[in-house]
Amino acid sequence: KIDWNMKRVLYVHGFRGSAYGRGYKRVLNALPEGYKLFSIDYDEADCSHAREQILNFIDEFKIDLVIGSSLGGFITLTLNGIPRFVINPCWDPPVELCKLVEQDAAFMKMIRTYMPYEIWIAKSVNYQEKMLVKGFFGKYDELFGTKYVEEFSGYYSSYEMIDSGHHLSEEGAKQIFKNIDDYWESVRILKNMQKD
Repeated sequence: KIDWNMKRVLYVHGFRGSAYGRGYKRVLNALPEGYKLFSIDYDEADCSHAREQILNFIDEFKIDLVIGSSLGGFITLTLNGIPRFVINPCWDPPVELCKLVEQDAAFMKMIRTYMPYEIWIAKSVNYQEKMLVKGFFGKYDELFGTKYVEEFSGYYSSYEMIDSGHHLSEEGAKQIFKNIDDYWESVRILKNMQKD
């Protein structure tokens, strides 16, 4: 049963992750009181279909905040209009995923579904989106390092370096929610500005 008075958070896992894996558990254990965490397995073989599944889930469960990790972070960046946290987002899926798996025909077909969204993200970032998105980058990310921090900060104004590797650590998860009230205050101000 859903307590509609709680803030509802959706966790979107990374490539070959699972809805209730380690990242989900780390976020769940760090969530402040008053939050309910959801998660979803999605069709990572097709970015458009993954987005559709996630957007439907957001609508059905009236999600307040989406947290995406790695490839899930990339997809989360495409979900305009909703507050979002991204953890070590896979800024360039075609490049990064090619390093992880054999490049057969099915894999190349999957990669092609992500390419249009790289351009789309770059074109869709406006003032509102800059305010709704906050990035968290692991200081010890063994997959991406810190190479995407500069690119991310060229589009979005808010990010933090956290004590984590690529896979979210317990300490990193705690750091994500340390200033959550400040984040919600900036979202509230943004919504009030849109009303004026």
